[in-house]
Amino acid sequence: MTIPRTATVPGMTFEWSAPEGQPLNFNPVKAFRNAGFKVQALYCASMVSDGTNYFVVSAPGKRPGFLSIYAFDAPTATSVASWSISYRLDGYIPSLAEVQNGGDLLATGDCSTETFGHVEQISHAGAVALMKRMTSGSGIEAPR
Repeated sequence: MTIPRTATVPGMTFEWSAPEGQPLNFNPVKAFRNAGFKVQALYCASMVSDGTNYFVVSAPGKRPGFLSIYAFDAPTATSVASWSISYRLDGYIPSLAEVQNGGDLLATGDCSTETFGHVEQISHAGAVALMKRMTSGSGIEAPR
């Protein structure tokens, strides 16, 4: 990870792969919950084993964010597991159409697959309202 050279950073991305046959045994939703964040599902992959799931994470006194997690062969990772976790810090919540137009045609508003366990679902309008409410008066610029 490198230190940004600008005052504001729009996001962070972490990527890694597990050795073949070695499961990661990592649940990012559980990790955020253990850190005191509320995690709400926004859009999800239609398959459990491959795809990107999108979440809104928030906690009092902490910067809320838009979290996208790509996982291949998750959560059991019986062959090869790879992860890409992106965390947007700019407060912007893309719509489902924007996510799909960005190349994730398999994203859906149906999060019943529960790849990372049961997660309360939130609508796009609810996520935008939450982001604005949590950033107002906090010194964090509200999303447009």
